[in-house]
Amino acid sequence: MFVLLTFILIIYFGLIFSSLIKEGLPFLEKLGLSYILGLGLTTLMMFFYSWIGVKITLGSIVILLLTLIVLVRYICHFLKRKIEIKIPNMLKEFKFLKRYEKIICVGICLIFFISLLINAYYPVYVWDALALYDFRAKIIAQTGYFVQVAKQFDYFAHYPLLTSLTHTIVYVAGGSNPKFTYFLFYLSFGLIFYGVLRRHTNISVAIFFTFVLVSTPTLFEQSVIAYTNLPYTVFYVTGTLYLYLAVINKSNNYLLLSSLLIGLSTWTRATEPFWLTGIVVVLLYSIYKKSIFPILTYLPGFLIIQQPWKVHLSRFFGDTMSTSGQISSASKILLSGASLNRVIEVVGYIYQNIILTWGPMFFFFLIAAFIDIKNRHKKGHLVLLLIIIVNLLLLFVGTYAFSITNVEWKKIPGSARRMSIFFLPLMIYYIGLVLGNTIFKREQTEFY
Repeated sequence: MFVLLTFILIIYFGLIFSSLIKEGLPFLEKLGLSYILGLGLTTLMMFFYSWIGVKITLGSIVILLLTLIVLVRYICHFLKRKIEIKIPNMLKEFKFLKRYEKIICVGICLIFFISLLINAYYPVYVWDALALYDFRAKIIAQTGYFVQVAKQFDYFAHYPLLTSLTHTIVYVAGGSNPKFTYFLFYLSFGLIFYGVLRRHTNISVAIFFTFVLVSTPTLFEQSVIAYTNLPYTVFYVTGTLYLYLAVINKSNNYLLLSSLLIGLSTWTRATEPFWLTGIVVVLLYSIYKKSIFPILTYLPGFLIIQQPWKVHLSRFFGDTMSTSGQISSASKILLSGASLNRVIEVVGYIYQNIILTWGPMFFFFLIAAFIDIKNRHKKGHLVLLLIIIVNLLLLFVGTYAFSITNVEWKKIPGSARRMSIFFLPLMIYYIGLVLGNTIFKREQTEFY
């Protein structure tokens, strides 16, 4: 009961916070955002108050959530932001769908239900999840602290805390199995993906490609194990999609939302360099607009979330390299180890161990890219293509640098594949955006 009530508070906090950032979001999309924003920001605030010595207990979590809710509601009132919770009649909307659309919707719901059943039945069991993320959660739940005991668990203390603190919330609230939280990430991802895609396609395309997303075997597999890969993918991909919307709609609200979500991806997994793509795109956008305001809107939200963990590592473990220092160091490594043979070797490795696992999706992505470039007057689509290409370049550069610094770099293809999961949702969205609008005429109707 306490677990349910705590997560209702988390979702409600996320709901009013999303209303503060952007009014008028469709209900299903806002519902998905409410969970991931609410949970991400709550766990970050838990880390902050634990850092200053406040014990993590059910009472402190509830007080935190109530305080945040009151504060955000006051800010919304002061800024005259409407907190709208208009729940549409989904059964009525379902009746108006075409037969094949209804079948696809049932398929989507069935996949979600299977994921929920598996998560409800099986406890945390995969090795890294059990021995690292869940282990930390149990230590925090027992001691009430993380920062203060971090040096006693040196190996476990270098990884961001989002998933571990999520497990902690479940444990201190009296729960025994935190895996349902990964189902909620999976469900939220589907809702947000549908909402964002529906803006630019008809309902058939949005439903079909949402089905493609949730039925992707890699994503489904990650939804039933307690790894960081699915939460990271959800935060990063949704942040990237809102970045795309920010650029094509010239919206600072979407830009701020993107910065927070991509920032929360670094609160989930800190080693991946793909957050750099957001900064690159916003810099190019600022140059294009001849205005510094986009970068001033984006950077503060991102850095407020990204930097505290880096400060923690620096304070406790002497990891003092700044973000700019990391970029400089990586550049030196690349220049010192430049080799055409290594380039070919790395490209071959990425193709064999990552791109081939994407199956026909990469082929359809190439077709969509060809059509998009051919119809280059649709500049909005090209923005998303640019984002995907920059991420592919970062994948190559990151793998190349790793191949120089680690002689056993070829022995962990599974890790490389999991790190690259986020490409699939981005490509699915892009394919739906380009091919969906090419094959079907967009309908100007309401959407949820």
